[in-house]
Amino acid sequence: MKNNYTLTFLILATIIGAGFASGKEIYVFFTRFGVISFLNIIICFLLFYLSIKLYLNVGSSYKPKNVLEANKLILGKNFKIFNVFYVACLFIVLAGMFAGVYEVYVNVISGVSAKICVLITVVLCVFETNGGLNRINKINNIFMPLTIILLLISAICVIFSVDNFNINTNINLKTVLSSFFSVISYVGINLLLSGGILMLAGKQYNKNNNNFGSLVSAVVLAIIIVVFNLAMLLFGNISQMPMLDYAFNVNYYLGICVLFGIWFCIYSAITSLAYVLSDMLKSKINSNIICNLIVVTISYVISLFGFGEIVTYLYPVIGVVGILFSLLLIKNSRYANIKKTKE
Repeated sequence: MKNNYTLTFLILATIIGAGFASGKEIYVFFTRFGVISFLNIIICFLLFYLSIKLYLNVGSSYKPKNVLEANKLILGKNFKIFNVFYVACLFIVLAGMFAGVYEVYVNVISGVSAKICVLITVVLCVFETNGGLNRINKINNIFMPLTIILLLISAICVIFSVDNFNINTNINLKTVLSSFFSVISYVGINLLLSGGILMLAGKQYNKNNNNFGSLVSAVVLAIIIVVFNLAMLLFGNISQMPMLDYAFNVNYYLGICVLFGIWFCIYSAITSLAYVLSDMLKSKINSNIICNLIVVTISYVISLFGFGEIVTYLYPVIGVVGILFSLLLIKNSRYANIKKTKE
């Protein structure tokens, strides 16, 4: 049971990052399409469940030393070319997470103080990833369930605070097709981001753990998306951090609580991505602390481009890479016989 619990919250911590917890990501990929978005959430749930389980089972069966080794098995002779895009995508999203920390704190404190908070997050990230996956799991097990409950409660408070609303119910073929490709892209992004740590985590768990973790995490993600999506459809006025702004509109203290909740979601996703990238560097640099410092420094510099720009313009492109990666994972016949190949 403990393994199921730990794996589930590791998956959630990897996926629920800056764009997700703030609502911005959900608006871009779901809410802006109106009521059809609820149908897409069902599709999203199924894709999340199947793909998370696939990645975990790959890690459990093959037990790769790092993500690059797993990519080599998936892609064969083309893995070096893809790895360039893969690593670039991870750095871009990690940068988006750091930019998200700034957006969270700039709502309540000055810009200079918000930048200091980003630097504190960088230092904490180096400390946690230096302790490996065990340290990451211990922290997630304590704070992730509390954070999820807090975000759901705040979203429900927002929904009940709305008196007058006007949901877009217009549905046409263009909207349906656009929304469908949007949800596919969204799942692709998350597969690309979380796939690495899922394969690394899958080494430590059996098939039953993987099945439980993938199902429960997909259900929790779907519930959060539904509640956030409804809140944004009702409230409107989408900003860089919509769910945070809504919470402050309801109650100042609720906003402060949500601020720290969103920060932890961002932080947990940051540590997961930083861990994967640092793990890749270890084959070249035999020092955890140096690998971690290199990763967070590059990501912090990229984050200066801004949170909104990174989520709006770069995330969809990353989603395409994620889709291609997952299709290759499914298509490659070697995965059907991983155990046999390994033996």
